[in-house]
Amino acid sequence: MKEMIDNHLKESARVIEAMVETCRNEIQAASELIIESIKRGGKVMWCGNGGSAAQAQHLSTEIIGGLRRHDLPPQPSVSLTTDSSFVKSVLAHNPAISPFIGTNTNLSLYLSY
Repeated sequence: MKEMIDNHLKESARVIEAMVETCRNEIQAASELIIESIKRGGKVMWCGNGGSAAQAQHLSTEIIGGLRRHDLPPQPSVSLTTDSSFVKSVLAHNPAISPFIGTNTNLSLYLSY
């Protein structure tokens, strides 16, 4: 059992280390896009299915109220998974100014703008 745990943690660390080089530019670009959208009056919209729905809610809450950083002001963010009838309305009224981020259970993020 210990060997399995060690292998899993080492593999997770390897993947995260690889992300530093392979995803840094994309993460920075997505962050800049989100910041600029909020500055222009947009909001960040999140969605997910199943466990990813919970992840979308958590990430939206991080932006609104800061579960980890309480010193930041709240920013406009909505998890569309909590009100599915809201999805069409929000996208219809804010297609050009709001980033739309979809999540899946392997922690990939899909950004649309």
